[in-house]
Amino acid sequence: MTMKDEEITSYWAVNLTRMGSKHSAHDYREKFHSWRNESGARCYELLLPLLGTGVAFGPFDAEKNALAMAASDLIEEKDFFGDRWAIIEGVSSISTDFFKPRANESRVYVCSDQKCDGVQRFKGSCSKCKFSGKELVPTREIRDWDGRLEGRL
Repeated sequence: MTMKDEEITSYWAVNLTRMGSKHSAHDYREKFHSWRNESGARCYELLLPLLGTGVAFGPFDAEKNALAMAASDLIEEKDFFGDRWAIIEGVSSISTDFFKPRANESRVYVCSDQKCDGVQRFKGSCSKCKFSGKELVPTREIRDWDGRLEGRL
């Protein structure tokens, strides 16, 4: 088996905000791949220091799993908390263990009404709004990996 046959695509999530990077996701990806090509290193070797500090996550077998590390769907590279994210695509050995985000442990729902700061553990309409007389204000799912909303539950 040749080296090329032993490689499969992997994905990594990098929290640019937590890393302190001012680069856009696009610029960071370009810089990362340029650095990787110049060094001849694999993604894992370059991301290992970031994995240890909680800035990078992976490897994942699918881009959707890497994107799940952000608190919400990304809008202009940012998640619900305003953190900027870059998804790095690379290659890994077949023997690599892929990670799968366990969102059930971190899932909370926030009120879609920006005037309300309601947070709850269940999907549906906002309990805080309902208690104040507003009917059926929907919630939106947030993956609160760091427990930032824990005090509001």
